[in-house]
Order: sequence, then C-alpha cells, then structure tokens
Amino acid sequence: MLSIKLEGIEQAMRMFDPKVVSPAASQAINDAARAGRAEAARALLGKWNLKAGKVNAELKNIKFARIGDLTATIQAKGRPISLQYFGFKEVRRTVKGKGGKYRQVKGVTGSVLKAGGGKSYPGAFTATMLSGHNGVFMTEKRFFGLSDYGYNKPTRGRYAGQRGRTPVVSMSTVTIATMFNQVPVQQATVNAVEARFQSRFGHHIDRLMDK
Repeated sequence: MLSIKLEGIEQAMRMFDPKVVSPAASQAINDAARAGRAEAARALLGKWNLKAGKVNAELKNIKFARIGDLTATIQAKGRPISLQYFGFKEVRRTVKGKGGKYRQVKGVTGSVLKAGGGKSYPGAFTATMLSGHNGVFMTEKRFFGLSDYGYNKPTRGRYAGQRGRTPVVSMSTVTIATMFNQVPVQQATVNAVEARFQSRFGHHIDRLMDK
C-alpha cells in the first residue's frame, strides 16, 4: 500500500479561512489522485506488455476526498492476469520426431514484459470457456510438470463443467497490485501526485477566495 502525505494544508489552515481551505484541499487532492492514476497507468504500460484498456480496468476507480475526509484512494487490486492479455498467441509448428516422421506441435508464445524475451509453452492453447472467459490453458498434467513457469500457479482441481474431461488450468501471471507495488511505478505516481497537488492547491484557494 502506498501512502502519500501532502504538505501545506495545515499551514494554509492557519493562514486562511478553514471554510475556504478545506474545499480547496479536497479539490486539489482529487486533481492529484487523477494525475497519480494516469501516471501509474503510463508507468505500467511502459514496462508490461498490456493494453491500455486492461490496465485502466484493473486500476480501479478513485475514492475521492471530501471536505470532512481529506484523503483519496487509488485501488490497484485484482486476480492474476491471464497470459492472453499479454499478447500470448496460439501457434503451430512442424517438428521432426522419432523415425524421421514430421508432426505438428501446438503451443502459445508471447512476452509478459515489453523489454523481455519471448516465451513459448508447447501444449498450451487459447480458448473461450462457457463463462465467456478468454484465456491461455494447458492440461493439468502437463502444466504441473513445468519446471520453469515463473508466474501464478493455481491450485490443482477440476473446473466446473469438466466432469469426465481432462482437467485444464488457466495460465496467468502477476496481479495489477504486484505491478503497482514496484518502486519505479510508485515513485512515478508519488512525483505526479505531489506536483499536481502543489500546482492546484493554491489555484483552488485563490478561486474560492475570489467568490
């Protein structure tokens, strides 16, 4: 969790009418929260191979400040994100097997990080479940045999509606909260929040005092 203490509110309360400072502070804090959310999204998009729509959906709505509660909250939480959102695509290639016979092998390939190398998972596939969930899947037996899967590893078990079928697992990676908690993302967010608050707090005080 990231907590930012904004300077200047207490001093302004002593210098000006609190009935002017409180609404000015709440409006400036909300301006700063919007700027912080936008900067956090930019920082995430700069590192992770995600689309803007997914990042914006995962960075939840802001809880805005009020006159009686001068705090704002940007929520960054959710489930591990499917590899499909990172651009993993289903591919087929022809390989030469034993006895010189050729066969087609299906799998998925893609990259979680923009600057990272690509990763391939033979035997994985993309599909849409009855629930409407689009994802990258692999049979449970093959998945739990992987030794180098560095992402979220679900617990064993059959999925609903799979009785009598080969159980599969949905391949997913880190949550938006884990991405947001990385130092470069948090520092960029803090810088944006502090800069926006300082530029807007005085503006809102002047505007309200002129009324």
